[in-house]
Amino acid sequence: MLWAKPGDSQYVVTGPHDPIEKIGYSGKQVFQAAVPEALRDVDEVVVTLLTYNQYTKACEKANPTVCTPHENESLELHSVALKTAKALNPLHQPAQQHPRILGHGVEWQAYWQPFEALTCVTSKNDSDWGSVFNVKNVWDKHTKGYSACKETPPSSLQKVDDAAFYLNPPANSTWNTDRALRVMFLLRQLKQCHTEGGSCLYSAAETQALQTAFIAYEMQRFDSVVWDWGYKCFDIGTEQQMKFWSIFVDVFWSDLAATDKARIDTKMGSLIDCYLQQYADKDWSIFNGNNWTPLLGRGAAYWAIAYYHEDPRAPDVMEKVLESMWLHRDFYLADGAYMEGIVEYTNVSYSSLREINNLMMQGFGVPLDSVRWERVAKTANWFLDFMAPDGAMVDFGDSWEKLGWYTLDPLHMLLWEEMTGVKPVGQATLDTCKVLDYFSNKWFVKGLDDPWAVQPSMARNWINLAGQCQRTTQAGSQVSLFADAVTGSLRQYLPGSNPLAQQEGLRFKQADQTYLAVSGTPADFPHRELDFGGLIWSAYGNRLLYDFGYGEIALTAQGKPYLLNDGNIQLFDNLPLGTNTLVVEDATQTGYTAGKYQNATINSSQIYGERGTLVQASIGNLTGLHLDAQAVYGANDAELGWLRYFDRWMLPLGDGNFLVADAFAVKADRGSADVQEYWHTAVDTAAVSSCSFFSRQNVAMSLENTHSLRLKPECARLDRTAASSVVGRIAAASWQAGEFSIDPEIINYKTRINTTIQRQRARFKPLSPVSEDVRVFLLQAAPQADKLPDASLQKGDCGGDTPCFDLRLNGQTQRITFAYDNAKYRLASIQPVTVMTNFVDQKDVLLRTLVESNNIQISGLSSVAPFTVTGGEYRINGGAYTKAKGTLKNGDTLQVRHLSSSKSITTVTTTLKVGKQSYAFRSTTFAIDSTPDLISFTAQTGVALGSLQESNVVTLSGINVPIAVSVTGGEYRINGGAYTKVKGTVKAGDTLQLRQIASSKSNTTVKTTLTVGNVKPVFSTTTLVIDGTPDTFSFTALSGVTLNSWVESASITVSSINVPVAISITGGEYRVNDGTYTTAKGAAKAGDTLQVRHLSSKSSKKTVTTNLTVGAVKAAFKSTTQ
Repeated sequence: MLWAKPGDSQYVVTGPHDPIEKIGYSGKQVFQAAVPEALRDVDEVVVTLLTYNQYTKACEKANPTVCTPHENESLELHSVALKTAKALNPLHQPAQQHPRILGHGVEWQAYWQPFEALTCVTSKNDSDWGSVFNVKNVWDKHTKGYSACKETPPSSLQKVDDAAFYLNPPANSTWNTDRALRVMFLLRQLKQCHTEGGSCLYSAAETQALQTAFIAYEMQRFDSVVWDWGYKCFDIGTEQQMKFWSIFVDVFWSDLAATDKARIDTKMGSLIDCYLQQYADKDWSIFNGNNWTPLLGRGAAYWAIAYYHEDPRAPDVMEKVLESMWLHRDFYLADGAYMEGIVEYTNVSYSSLREINNLMMQGFGVPLDSVRWERVAKTANWFLDFMAPDGAMVDFGDSWEKLGWYTLDPLHMLLWEEMTGVKPVGQATLDTCKVLDYFSNKWFVKGLDDPWAVQPSMARNWINLAGQCQRTTQAGSQVSLFADAVTGSLRQYLPGSNPLAQQEGLRFKQADQTYLAVSGTPADFPHRELDFGGLIWSAYGNRLLYDFGYGEIALTAQGKPYLLNDGNIQLFDNLPLGTNTLVVEDATQTGYTAGKYQNATINSSQIYGERGTLVQASIGNLTGLHLDAQAVYGANDAELGWLRYFDRWMLPLGDGNFLVADAFAVKADRGSADVQEYWHTAVDTAAVSSCSFFSRQNVAMSLENTHSLRLKPECARLDRTAASSVVGRIAAASWQAGEFSIDPEIINYKTRINTTIQRQRARFKPLSPVSEDVRVFLLQAAPQADKLPDASLQKGDCGGDTPCFDLRLNGQTQRITFAYDNAKYRLASIQPVTVMTNFVDQKDVLLRTLVESNNIQISGLSSVAPFTVTGGEYRINGGAYTKAKGTLKNGDTLQVRHLSSSKSITTVTTTLKVGKQSYAFRSTTFAIDSTPDLISFTAQTGVALGSLQESNVVTLSGINVPIAVSVTGGEYRINGGAYTKVKGTVKAGDTLQLRQIASSKSNTTVKTTLTVGNVKPVFSTTTLVIDGTPDTFSFTALSGVTLNSWVESASITVSSINVPVAISITGGEYRVNDGTYTTAKGAAKAGDTLQVRHLSSKSSKKTVTTNLTVGAVKAAFKSTTQ
């Protein structure tokens, strides 16, 4: 390497340089060279690199006669990056005293003061998926043991769940990192409070008891701690332990037994030696620059702060951590995307950088300079754009389709200015709609579980901020493009389209969105795959097209990027075969031996190391994305490449549906090939009886026909246990003949964490190998099956070599046309066309009736076109109907008519023929139904003898023609008119009522029968049963009455009769209902009151008797004089 400043007359020469790892026969190798000391501080440096292959033949040292020639092999320069670093210039050093992590004393208190300063606000639910948490409630719960705004302080630490675990460890207890970190945070607060003599939440005795129990518990498990994951001495499994035990030793520095502290010092010291050795060796675990670099750096940084003034290695470790972070600097691209994908690697990277930055700000007063913080806000946008509206992350490459946000990092990214000290905490301005988008998928209180990792900038009234978002409720589309990462998404908003979106809870509000994400990220980015053009589709809260997510990592470092399997390990998900894109079946080769492959099965549909482009594209009034995959599919690779070009367009149609269009050609030397589009969805063959807590992902994939796939999710994603009503369809059309098929075998795939997921694959494949083709796919979905309209996507006739297709949807037809430019087809236009629209058939028309079709607006004709009509008449532009031949031109309206059949369920067809195309208008008469639905009249009992009785009113239904009506044994009336006995007719919707004269005899039934068509309902009345025997009654005898005076009895009430009965009297008079007294015979009915009287005797001690007879009952009234 030749180094110089601009204008220098001589070079500084370094090298030869060795690669970081052993160089292989193929694939990329990474070299790293330090800038010469004399040039490290200059503003601009010029570097010349020379690559060469010294040996054209390599022989084995032990057997010099065994040699391998390399005459045709050389080194090709792939890329060069100049890494710059900034020397640490701290404002201060970490505190001399312990505890010092995140500051000591007042610095520690000031760091968390923003949370203490928060005022109480009302919140409904602080812990749910898709709710805005009340951060003060959650913070207080995690750091004090209770939520001060809504709970009273616990009476003791025994009442604090986290503390109680250590004070009274449950049987078979499971240790939890976050709980342990929270207890250390609580103890540090309490210890400082008691040291300063303040008013503390819990007593000194309780604090000491908890500390003793905590130290004892943790030291008891110390020897069983797993310190690494087996990759390296200091690896990704080491970081968490280094953070925990560094905080542990820092908080309890003076409280630990000397033997315990020595055990910790020795163990962590040996691990730090590992870190330093790996750094000295430029080991890939640190120097590859990917997510391992900040993750390992975080663990080392916690140790360095904890031991900064006690261990001479600590400052050196901190310096090396900061130097290594510069290797990670460019993993965040200019558009904000992170090279390695979203979940988990962006989380691993950014959370590590953020915590190292916290340690820097609190320990040294300066931020972590290696991070391009100005890009971080864009990373938040990238994060939010790739959370699908089904509540799960997009999982291209080595990523996970995780539900909800388990991290606060999107918010942290938006607040980078506060994290780095550019602005004070609380002063950064936030886009409130991005805040709302984040909380729409926030997973409970994840991210607040570990208070040591929470940023003070989180101390905000998030409920108020999210409520300030004033997003329009109008339908629309959003195109997101991250050109550096070659990835993007299309999102359509359809307010009011889905009832699920009306449920309470932010996560449900996204159920009226549809979404299509596309991957074109270079496969030579770390943890990415050969998935160029891959799609993930979500609609109305359900995912319909799935990726395979994080499987086994491809063997690119071994020079084997195209392997389908490595022994029993599946690798196909790293290839186009594991995503929803174009696959060249002929690119699958068995027994392949070349380079580092030995008798292997490979697929080279896409070429490792080649890159394509993704740009925003407008076709007519539609704006979407366009992928150019020419190089990726092998145009420049003579050995492995198959396609001369491949382009894919993705367009939102504005109605929630998407159009995907593919154009490709096979390389001339290949001739033709079996080129297919793969489509994958999730299946779950486990037998279950119901949907269970988001866990079941099962989409039934079926063929509607050879050009249409149907997708029906079983369970809702946004609802915990509900079934899904969403339905999707993929309709296809191709220039060359092709059709859909569904692989009969379910794909059982092992993920990176050794769980099994299931996928089902459909293919759109040509009926025979093709040399060039154009294909169009409609991705159509609806929130309910009855809202999924019929769609038609067919190859059109545009003449010559101009591929075109007609998409008929929602009553309109769009002509999709491709043009041939620069030796390849491109999507040229999407325009409305109605000339190809068929007439709308009419059903259930009346018999022998003149039926008119809908009007058709003519367009898309290249010239005036002759036409004929048979089986009816036509008219143009509203003129007179005729049967004569005619001509049509663009702009004309056309309508046809005919006389419907005189028979039931019979179709009449009128055919319009324009050139070679025929269009039919059909009408079908209704099916005659003369049998009404059953009707009934309510029987009446206990009616008066000989009375006129009316039935209830009934409404006639279930017929579509008039029918006869007649009556026997009474009269009827229609629609409340006059009663009659004459026969008549009725129709559906008429009301009917009957009447009759009841019998003159007791307990006798009279029936009236109505005949309506072939239905004969009966109305009956039954007279009451006669009861003429009243209940027994009596009169109270009177004594000591005045001589020769009128004496009245008490009144009695006649009861238990339903007909009037005779009354007679002897020896006195009676009266009814307080009327006039009489001796004449009379009658009484139930309820009447009777009273008698007589003239008392003229003699003393004499009795007078009066006898009253009511029906068959007699009673005497007696009075005796004084």
